[in-house]
Amino acid sequence: MREARFIKENADKWKSYQHSPSGNPDEMAERFITLIDDLSYAKTFYPKSKVTRWINGIAAAIYQGIYKNKKEKYSNLFRFWKFELPLLFRKYHRIFLFTTLVFLLFVGIGVFSAMNNEGFVRGVLGDDYVNMTEENIAKGDPFGVYKGGSAFNMFVYIAINNIFIAFMFVLGGFLLGIPTLFRWPVLKVAGLWDTGMMLGTFQYMFFSHGLGIKSILVIWIHGT
Repeated sequence: MREARFIKENADKWKSYQHSPSGNPDEMAERFITLIDDLSYAKTFYPKSKVTRWINGIAAAIYQGIYKNKKEKYSNLFRFWKFELPLLFRKYHRIFLFTTLVFLLFVGIGVFSAMNNEGFVRGVLGDDYVNMTEENIAKGDPFGVYKGGSAFNMFVYIAINNIFIAFMFVLGGFLLGIPTLFRWPVLKVAGLWDTGMMLGTFQYMFFSHGLGIKSILVIWIHGT
């Protein structure tokens, strides 16, 4: 879309937001989300244009109205879940969509490879884990591995591991996100490629034994 047409289609809306501010928090949040979409488009196609600075200025004013000038009607925790987190996701929803699609692509590759190569599952998950799982399936207890050990110790381990992985992915973001795609050999941290392949292979193994839905209900809840 040409810049002139983009301005013509949205100028009245922007002027309304700029000169007729709203005191309703929900309406302000809705306006802010709309402006974020417009600003993302403008930054993509007209990064050095005056209209980009104009939209940014209006969005900044509404942002201040939401977070600084409004009455403290909600607690900080409630405001975070009500406004800040949804707006954050909305602002970066294209990035989240892209990374999700890339991850699902890797999952699909794992499923396809496991379907067409019997040795692929063992190559990804290891003989020991596959043998143990098959033995548990034969015993009628396919998810027996998740019943052992202390629930508290497992909770602590999973929490610490997830925090560590999140921290490493944040560091990877400073390197253009490239390290988040592949395994970090020294720290043995799996990236999107490794994790996606493992997830696809892992789920295919259970689906091939008719345990797909049960595996999702048991294992995914266990992991979260």
